[in-house]
Amino acid sequence: MMGARLPHRRWLSASVELVCVLTLLALLGSVGTFRTQMYPLGLDAGMRNLSCVLNTSAQKNVKSKTVVTPWEVTGGEKGQAVDYDAVIDKFGCSRINETLMQRLETLAGCNAPPFIRRGLALSHRDLDKLLNAVEAQRRVSGPNMAGFYVYTGRGASSASLHLGHMIPFTLALWLQKTFQVPVVIQLTDDEKFLWKSLSLSEASDLAWENAKDIIALGFDRNLTYIFRNTDAIQWLYPSILKIQKHLTFSQVAATLGLTRSDSVGKAAFPALQAAPAFCTSFPQKLFPTNNHQLSCLVPCAIDQDPFFRLARDLAPRLGSPKPVLLHTRFLPALQGPSTKASSSEGSSAIFLDDSPKEIKRKFNRLALSGGQDTAELQRTYGADLSRDMAYQYLRYFHPNDTWISTVGEMYAKGDLLTGEVKIFAIKYFNELLASFQQERKKVSDRDVAEFMALRSIG
Repeated sequence: MMGARLPHRRWLSASVELVCVLTLLALLGSVGTFRTQMYPLGLDAGMRNLSCVLNTSAQKNVKSKTVVTPWEVTGGEKGQAVDYDAVIDKFGCSRINETLMQRLETLAGCNAPPFIRRGLALSHRDLDKLLNAVEAQRRVSGPNMAGFYVYTGRGASSASLHLGHMIPFTLALWLQKTFQVPVVIQLTDDEKFLWKSLSLSEASDLAWENAKDIIALGFDRNLTYIFRNTDAIQWLYPSILKIQKHLTFSQVAATLGLTRSDSVGKAAFPALQAAPAFCTSFPQKLFPTNNHQLSCLVPCAIDQDPFFRLARDLAPRLGSPKPVLLHTRFLPALQGPSTKASSSEGSSAIFLDDSPKEIKRKFNRLALSGGQDTAELQRTYGADLSRDMAYQYLRYFHPNDTWISTVGEMYAKGDLLTGEVKIFAIKYFNELLASFQQERKKVSDRDVAEFMALRSIG
C-alpha cells in the first residue's frame, strides 16, 4: 500500500478533479493508425525516470520463483509479478542502459517506440557491438548504410494476433523504417503442429491469416519477406542440417526443458528457428548483394532467448556472425503481471479483431485493478500502477509520453479512480484497433502471396 498523500491533496475540489479528467480525455485525442509512427528525439526526462521507478523489483531479497521458458511464463506464486532481474541473471544477458538506448535512437534519428523508451526493453546480446558496426559502416559508406537485417516471427495458434504479439513486430517495423533494413518473418506452422492440438493444414491456414495481420501493420513490401516453415523447408533444409549436426539432444533438452517422452519433432525444431538467424540460410536471390557476413538482429520477448543461445553457440562453427538479440518484457495478461497475455487463453488478452464491445468487457470485467476497494480509499492511498492492467496497457502503447506520465502520477496519488483509467484504456484501444481493422480489410490473399514470394529484399 502506498503512503498517505500530502494533506492539501485531500481537499482537492471535485470541480478541479473533473477538469483534470476532462483535460486528460482531450489529450487522449486522435490516435491515428496502427502503423508505426516516427517519434522525435528528445524524450521527456521525467518520463524516463518514471519508467525506472515502475521497473524496480519490490522483492530484491526474496528468492525468485519465476519460470520463463518458450512455452511457460509465470511469476511462480499466485499474483507475484515476473522477476525480470532474476531472468536476466539466469540467462546471462546484458541489461539495456540509458546510454545504449540513446545510441540506438541517435543512429535511428528518432525516439524508439513507446514500450522501448519507457524502459520495457530489458536486455540484449551484443547490441552494443552491432551499433559499433553500424557506426563504422556509415563512416565508410554513408549515413544510410546499416549492414544488418531483422529477423522475427510468430507461431500462429489463433486466427488473430493479440496486442502482446505487436511488440516485436512494432519494433521490427520501426527498425525497418529508420534504418531501411530488410526484415524476414518466420511463421512456425510446424511448431504449432508439434505442440498444439492442430492439424498441419490448420496450423498453416492460421499462419496465412496471421500474415495478413502482420502486413496490415505497414511493412515495406520491397524490404520484407514472410515465410511459413512448411513452404520454405526446401531451401532451409541444408542450413538446418548443418545446425542439427552440431546440436546434441542433451543440449536441446537442457536448454528447452524437453523430456524423454517428448517427440523427436520437438527436439529437432530449434534448428528451424535458429536457421533464419544466419543470412547464409537464405537463397542468394533474397540478399544478392551481401557477402555472407550480414549480421542479424532479433527483437523478441525474453522467453525466446533459449533458441538463440543455441544459435549463438553454433555461429563460429558455421562461419557466421552471432545473431544479436534485443529482449523486451512480455505484455502481461489482463488478469495481472504474474504471467503473459496468451492466444491459448482468450480472456487473457486483447486481440486485434476484438470488437469495441469485447474490448470494453475485457477491461471492465477481466483487467486487474491496482486501485483501492472504494473511491474513498483510492483518494486517500492511490493506486499500485504495477498491478493495474488498464494503465500498464496504455503505458506499453500510448504514444504521448507527457499524457502517460500525468495519468500515472494522478492515479498513483488518488486523483484518478480506477473506472476513469479504464475509460481511457477503452477509448484508446477501441480507436487504435478500429484503425488497424480498416487496414486489415485491405490485405488480400494476393498480398500475402507477394510478401511470401522469394525475391530480392536487400
